[in-house]
Amino acid sequence: MPELPQVEKIEKTKFSNLEDDLAFLDVVSAVPTHIPTHPLKKFVLYVSGATKRLYIYDSKNNTWYYISLT
Repeated sequence: MPELPQVEKIEKTKFSNLEDDLAFLDVVSAVPTHIPTHPLKKFVLYVSGATKRLYIYDSKNNTWYYISLT
C-alpha cells in the first residue's frame, strides 16, 4: 500500500488569525448604500478622516446600521 503524503501543519499566530478574519472587510470612504450580493459583503469598514465606523447590512429591513469605532 502506498504511503500517504504528510500534511504540513501551519501554525497561526493571533495576529494572523485576525488578519484572516478581517480580510473580507471592504474599506470605504463613502457611506455604503448598495445592497450586498454576498453574505460577507454585509460588513463594511468606513474610514473618513477621524471618523471610523463598522457598517452592517440588515437584509430583513433592507438598511445599513453602523457602530462607531475609536
